Amino acid sequence: MAEITKSQSLTTTGSELTQFSLLGAAAFVASVGFLYIFYDLWGWYYTPAVALSFGLGSTSHYFLSRWLVFHSTARSLEMGLLYFIIINVIDALIIIGGVTILVQLASADVYVARIGMGLVAGVINFFLNARYNFKAL
Repeated sequence: MAEITKSQSLTTTGSELTQFSLLGAAAFVASVGFLYIFYDLWGWYYTPAVALSFGLGSTSHYFLSRWLVFHSTARSLEMGLLYFIIINVIDALIIIGGVTILVQLASADVYVARIGMGLVAGVINFFLNARYNFKAL
């Protein structure tokens, strides 16, 4: 078996980060689309609208990431999903808490707040999932 060098490992991590980020961007667009439906079209209060739209986008992101990015993980689908849910609860708390603070205290637009907090949570999500869930780092 060939030994993987640190350079190859960093290249792989960079490639995985890029793929994970692209899938995350697609899931994020879907999440904002759901937010628009729940918040603007259906008139929901922003907190449950942000929470449910985040959950729908995150779930799709997990399955796509496992299938397309971290397909060589040895973790079972069920355990991987459990880890992903735990990590996404952390992300949800960051996003919902951040959006609430930005909207309530800074009078930020819901969408601007959601986008900003999504960027912060997305980086955290990648590193937590790559390290603890998919064991790629």
